[in-house]
Amino acid sequence: MKLSTKHLLGIRDLTRDDIQIILDTATQFKEVLQRPVKKFLPLRDVTIVNLFLRIQPVPVFLLNWPKRD
Repeated sequence: MKLSTKHLLGIRDLTRDDIQIILDTATQFKEVLQRPVKKFLPLRDVTIVNLFLRIQPVPVFLLNWPKRD
């Protein structure tokens, strides 16, 4: 049970099997959340980070910044 892509950046290129894996995993985590002790042992000592970046255009004044000698 492994996705066909290493990083999930969108859903446009996912296969039917990838989507089924994601839904099955979500079902497993839902069961974990319904337990009195909400621990998922395979994730012990693992750090999970969600990072969202918003790309903004560079301000014009930075493009024309004078060079220092």
